[in-house]
Amino acid sequence: MFQSTWPVIHAPEFDSFGVLTSTFPVVQSTPLVTLHDEKARQIAQSWVNTPWPEDTWDTDLHFSDNSARTLNWLLLVDALNFCFWSEKQLPRWRVKHGARWVDGYMALAAALSRAARNNIPLWNADYLQSISEDDLRAILHPDADPNIPEIPLFAQRLANAREVGAVLNESFSGEAVHLIDAAKNDAAQLAQLVAEHFPSFHDTANWRGATILFYKRAQIFAGDVVTAFPDAPWGKLVNADTLTAFADYKVPQILRRLGILSYKPQLERTLKRYELIPAGSEEEIAIRAGTIWAVEILRREIAKTIPAISATQIDHRLWNESQIPMPNDIPYHRTITMFY
Repeated sequence: MFQSTWPVIHAPEFDSFGVLTSTFPVVQSTPLVTLHDEKARQIAQSWVNTPWPEDTWDTDLHFSDNSARTLNWLLLVDALNFCFWSEKQLPRWRVKHGARWVDGYMALAAALSRAARNNIPLWNADYLQSISEDDLRAILHPDADPNIPEIPLFAQRLANAREVGAVLNESFSGEAVHLIDAAKNDAAQLAQLVAEHFPSFHDTANWRGATILFYKRAQIFAGDVVTAFPDAPWGKLVNADTLTAFADYKVPQILRRLGILSYKPQLERTLKRYELIPAGSEEEIAIRAGTIWAVEILRREIAKTIPAISATQIDHRLWNESQIPMPNDIPYHRTITMFY
């Protein structure tokens, strides 16, 4: 719940697709996660005059042929971008990218880029709709190391890849650029359309009878379109600054490290023991809702000095910092899910 010396915080009027509004009652009422807004204010003030990481698109890691069909490839990447963690003390799935090994999202992007550059038509909705298990397994194969496991939730990723092709064919003439046209080049509307049309992006939960919206990967797709295509007409989306934080497992971990979030002792013990937290449980919903509102509070404070700051920029900074482990970190929460 909020630990606040500020006036009661209300969801903003520009919350055009309901993520902030729907998660607000969770952070107001949950006893499981506490959001320390005074600490958030201190962190925000310390960041105002320090450099921000540049949110640029890694053209080495990501495939692009500078045409609209690359949007199909990008939608596929974001459809498969989830659940990369491994069990305690077990190796993570990873692939070779050039001379180095990469894991997590970078491994996914590298594997799908390598396939596209080898003319496997991951931009083609017909191919994706009927992609074989053998083909996708070969694309995501963890290279020549027998100790590296297969990517987690492979069957779900296969289903998601086929869904991308099927929905694009059924509703958007096989081209993701028509999604952007339907959204009228609005980032928030694009995220909502993706969540509504593609079941694997429909990231919601039930909290005490109310529907909670997260739309993590749908929002990532909208943000990726802006970052990946700054000079293309389909990349010039309006309202990108209304996207929220992308509620995953690494961002809440860094928010706890910074003292912005804290967990009830029982929940913290669960994380320290690497115990699974079920998808849709009160614990998972509380952590994700706390993440979204912690970033929103940071945004509001930073916006007093940097009016154009967005939640996605703050999320990007937090995610970058989370990649450097610290001795006082507790493990991130472990939930088996296709949504993050």
